[in-house]
Amino acid sequence: MPNLLCSRGFVRRSTAVLLVIALTVIALGRSVPARAGDLELLREDVRDDTDHDAWPEPRRSPDEYQNRDERKKALEDADDDNPWSEFVGGAVVAVGGVVVASPFWFPRNLLNDQGGEAYFLPYPYRDGSRYMTVDGWDGNVYGWAARLRTDYAENFDDLSRVGGHLLLSTTSRFGLDAETNYLQERFAHGGHDQLWLGDFNIIYRFAQSERAQWRAGLGFNWLDDPVDTDFGFNFTYGFDIYPRKPFVFSTELDWGTLGGAEAFHFRTTAGALIRGLETFVGYEYRDIDRFHFNGLVAGVRLWF
Repeated sequence: MPNLLCSRGFVRRSTAVLLVIALTVIALGRSVPARAGDLELLREDVRDDTDHDAWPEPRRSPDEYQNRDERKKALEDADDDNPWSEFVGGAVVAVGGVVVASPFWFPRNLLNDQGGEAYFLPYPYRDGSRYMTVDGWDGNVYGWAARLRTDYAENFDDLSRVGGHLLLSTTSRFGLDAETNYLQERFAHGGHDQLWLGDFNIIYRFAQSERAQWRAGLGFNWLDDPVDTDFGFNFTYGFDIYPRKPFVFSTELDWGTLGGAEAFHFRTTAGALIRGLETFVGYEYRDIDRFHFNGLVAGVRLWF
């Protein structure tokens, strides 16, 4: 850590790069006509149990319902008499199980993870081409690692986001994942709206090697504004790959609920490391019922 920020020239160059990226994103975003009310729409969906995506079934006469039920029953009876129906049904369930489990078993097999312990370097590429070591503890590695991230995202409309993120990892494979975001919406008449979004998760690193790690976990989402605070369930999944110095590729996916709404979040970034400081750019998408946010994201991440 003492050598991490010792170079004033390095700090000035990194700051200048981030400033250029941020100003470019802001300028592009403000060149698009304004549209107000997105954050208020988000509040309405979170604090209302109505499924806004559901379409009402067209009204039918009693005869149509009767014929429909009779037709449905006839089809079900035909399926029961067909010996192939059970076989096809079982095959569909088996294939579905393999597909659902593949995001977990495939990375583990790809990395040839045998379930052993691994230790962390202070930051990726600190010792050659790796971030973790599976050779055991030798005094130059650690049983835990953390990284802090701050970033800015713009949707090229009237919404912007400033966020922070903490990821804590341990040799036991368990860790913490927490994120907080400040969203601001600019109105055409000069006013603005704002609120806070975030999540907190307990994670498990189910696949690891010296140059890649996959993780997943469970936790909760939250939304906060001066009116109320809302919560919901969250499932998170992510991975980091270190292909060659100084590059880092990271992807995260979150799915769950927030109040009465379904929440989905995806982001992917590509970054470059100078010692323990990473500068990255990427893409982010967030969907909470009728609320949609997508655009470029840029920021810095400190590994320690």
